[in-house]
Amino acid sequence: MDKIKLNLLLSNAKLRKKELSILLGIAQSTVNNWGSSKEIPYWLESWLHFYVKAKRYDEMRSKICNKDS
Repeated sequence: MDKIKLNLLLSNAKLRKKELSILLGIAQSTVNNWGSSKEIPYWLESWLHFYVKAKRYDEMRSKICNKDS
């Protein structure tokens, strides 16, 4: 994955690098350096895909649960 794809996936997940660093429990400077001076971790792409799926699932579940109330 390259820096362009990382930014696209972050946009799709509606995340900023600062929010990602908090979720992952790592320094924001580390996330900022991915794609520049440091390689992007191999697992990040799938993590972001699963994050988006989980977020959509939570939104659907919330709508369904609120509809039944």
